Amino acid sequence: MGFNNTAWAQVSSDPVFPTEGQALTIYFDATEGNAGLEGFTEEVYVHTGVITDESTEGDLTDWKYVIAEWEQNIPKAKLTRIDTDLYQLTISDIREYYGVPEGEEILKLAMVFRSSNGELEGKGENGTDLFIDLYKPGVHVRFQNPMKETTVLNLNESLGIEVAGAAIGSSLASIQLFEDGTEVASSNETSLSYTATASSTGLAELMAVSANTSGIRDTAYTYYLVPDEVQDMPRPGGVTEGIHYNSADPTKVTLSLLAPYKNRVYVIGEFNDWQVRPEYQMKRDVRGNQEIYWWIEIDGLEPGKEYAFQYLVDESIRIADPYSEKVLHPDDAWINEDAEAYPGLKPYPNGKTTEYVSVLQTNKPEFNWTDDDWTRPDKEDLVIYELLVRDFSENHDFATVIDSLDYLERLGVNAIELLPVNEFEGNQSWGYNPAFYFAPDRYYGPSKDLKRLVNEAHNRGIAVILDAVYNHSFGQSPMVRLYNEGNYGAPTSQNIWFNTTARHPFNVGYDFDHESIYTQRFIDRVNKYWLEEYHIDGYRYDLSKGFTQNFSGDVGAWN
Repeated sequence: MGFNNTAWAQVSSDPVFPTEGQALTIYFDATEGNAGLEGFTEEVYVHTGVITDESTEGDLTDWKYVIAEWEQNIPKAKLTRIDTDLYQLTISDIREYYGVPEGEEILKLAMVFRSSNGELEGKGENGTDLFIDLYKPGVHVRFQNPMKETTVLNLNESLGIEVAGAAIGSSLASIQLFEDGTEVASSNETSLSYTATASSTGLAELMAVSANTSGIRDTAYTYYLVPDEVQDMPRPGGVTEGIHYNSADPTKVTLSLLAPYKNRVYVIGEFNDWQVRPEYQMKRDVRGNQEIYWWIEIDGLEPGKEYAFQYLVDESIRIADPYSEKVLHPDDAWINEDAEAYPGLKPYPNGKTTEYVSVLQTNKPEFNWTDDDWTRPDKEDLVIYELLVRDFSENHDFATVIDSLDYLERLGVNAIELLPVNEFEGNQSWGYNPAFYFAPDRYYGPSKDLKRLVNEAHNRGIAVILDAVYNHSFGQSPMVRLYNEGNYGAPTSQNIWFNTTARHPFNVGYDFDHESIYTQRFIDRVNKYWLEEYHIDGYRYDLSKGFTQNFSGDVGAWN
């Protein structure tokens, strides 16, 4: 069992260290990664471009010189099948193949493999794009196996290690392998093989060193971890699910996750460079068969700084905290593409992890509310303006809605009903595909702007109502992904929040089980949060009849 920190294991190249000026053969193993093309017997194509020095730094979504549109099946994008589920593509001249002009440096080849109609995709383990680095003259070394930053092993389990080295523009003299500082293998060839045995618990460091005949060296690292036994310990008093800040010490935070039926949970994030480390293994608090909490206190944080993090569950599932008040996603790269909706948005940690990540921030500035004298209009007197932030203005942001409050007031409006503003999948949406319930969607701007919108509306005599989607969640919800089929598939029978199949015929997404005490507690906290944190005046429940668990066939008799 292992933790993939990148998605490159399913793609290899000959040569191992390709340079721009030589021919390159790419090999694609369809059984690896998301295995979306495993067993496929028809034609396979590559959708490919490059990352250059003109791409946005750190943004692996900023492909340049893509050779064809998604479903355009040009001959040079077609792969050759050389065995079952194994393909190759030969590129004789990389710059010519992609059409990159002279003077622009090519850093990586970026690719996704697909069926001819584009319906099936071969991507990384969690739906990530795939990359091959290009190398400059010099001394290089890399681990060919494991192609993971950290591999989790059982006690006494073996790990096959393969190391490759090269001296581009000179002669390679040696490759050495060190385990926790002790040399365990060496070679004067371009490759080295070794078998490590996990003989004790804890973290072990493997360091590969290559050198040329002039003594110039390169190093590469990988790690394997044998977990300690899970420590059973009650959570500190007052800690419930989610992110808990220490009011007396802004360098500390306590994280708590409800996750029965799981064996281990680690926290990975910016505070440990997204690595699986023994000191970030969470403790377990068992309250019942289904009520099992995982928790950890993290210290040494810089007050006021935003830190991105995730839970790594059973070394395979990466999720953000379901109670996150701010999350990040790879789609954030397009939020400010056509308008500066979210100035200074924290970048997603591309290349470090995949899926949604949470953001925590100790010592966060308090919002200055000025609506203490606010009185809600009587329900029978409401004049409601239903408002989708995305379509209300070209800037798709809360700030523009604030600038338009005088206009709404002149219309005689005394209540705004915001279509869902909590985090939904993608950017372009009405919001009825929710993923997170405490985090405002970043496509509309910072959370402080939503608070300012409510505050300014109240100061004009306008109530703010939220459209709340509690019938269902979609596949990227962390509560779905903890217990579901595949990456984003249907909930399994172990899911304590969702039905395995919807209990009524009008459902979309995955159906909440509203008879579950865990769903009831969750929804109660969501409702309380928006009322207290954002001064929201009320809710419009979407598809409220869908809360039923007892559909009789007569819509009029729903309970």
